[in-house]
Amino acid sequence: MKLLSRLLPVLTIICFVTQELPAQSEFWGTTRWGGVTTGGVVFKTDNDGTNPQTVYSFTYGVDGGEPYGGLIQAANGKLYGTTYGGGMYSFGVLYEIDPATGTFTKKLDFDSINTGSNCMSTLFQASNGKLYGTSWSGGTADKGVLFEYDIPSNIITKIIDFDGPINGAQPYNTTLMEASNGKLYGTVAMGGANNNGILFEYDPVTSVFIKKLDFVSASTGAGPAGRLTEVAPGILYGSASDGGANGGGVIFEYNNNTNILTTKINLDLSITGSRIYDGLMQAANGKLYALAQSGGPGYAGTMVEFDIATSQFTNIIDFGTLDTGLLTTWEPYGSPMQASNGKIYGTSAYGSNGGDLFEYDIVTDTYLPLFDFDAAINASSPYYLRLIEVNTPPADV
Repeated sequence: MKLLSRLLPVLTIICFVTQELPAQSEFWGTTRWGGVTTGGVVFKTDNDGTNPQTVYSFTYGVDGGEPYGGLIQAANGKLYGTTYGGGMYSFGVLYEIDPATGTFTKKLDFDSINTGSNCMSTLFQASNGKLYGTSWSGGTADKGVLFEYDIPSNIITKIIDFDGPINGAQPYNTTLMEASNGKLYGTVAMGGANNNGILFEYDPVTSVFIKKLDFVSASTGAGPAGRLTEVAPGILYGSASDGGANGGGVIFEYNNNTNILTTKINLDLSITGSRIYDGLMQAANGKLYALAQSGGPGYAGTMVEFDIATSQFTNIIDFGTLDTGLLTTWEPYGSPMQASNGKIYGTSAYGSNGGDLFEYDIVTDTYLPLFDFDAAINASSPYYLRLIEVNTPPADV
């Protein structure tokens, strides 16, 4: 007992020394341009959106360039993304970043015919562990492809070639989502029976691709882009960047049980803002939020809120207006993100220098600009940017 009593303080110290600190979080994203050689960057900020740091600058050489799409954090903790150009064949690359070390690794080069080319969308990890994405061009018809990437084997597989009139063409900002039925859903901006785009379903178990419907510009909008969001089993919400009753695009509801698409809001250039390019994000309050790239009272874009329960649509930020002090911020692209602190973060493609990152507090209805992107310093033009909150590995003490 005396020996044990003497060892207890030592054991306590050892346990304290090897104890891990809680995981920290940071915001990560990409910009299309800027960086050391203007090929775009991967950047991160503190978990309140401040203190931007460039993690990696693309050279537009063998490492790729112009990362249009955002990043995802896979189940293995690593981050994955694609570039529009660069790489061995100049068709873009798929890359990995270790958030703990900032190490960049090119995983593969897109080759156009077999794997597609010029990716403009964010990857998605399905419940089977594989990553799914689309390319703007490439494939046998040079109208883009849908692909699957297996992380452990580093193998990419083309699922389908988009061909134009039948299954769509040019998925310029398509990010897939997995619905509660286990199937993947997405949209393609062009092609289809009316050349207004399509909505599709892919079953990763049976490998069956089905076109669910063709968009009709006047009634359902045209140019669907971005992600779909499932708000209830079988009920998906999304956006089309063009068409609709006012020509500014629509917000729609799609029931994958009945295969019926219903237009909920016809966007109006001068009132609501128009051109939602990256779908809608559902916040913890159940409401949907999106960034409209143009229009609104200041004709510089808006951030909008849609209440599913009441179908009430609200402009919550009007960019380019004197009363909000946002005269130097315009064209918000991408999708807003709700962080663990409850606040919403988003970016504009243009601002005082090369775009801005901003914060919106839902509770206080307060807008706060956080920093300006600057091509000469950190980055420029965060097109289609989808910020993510990344959990970084805990540190040993």
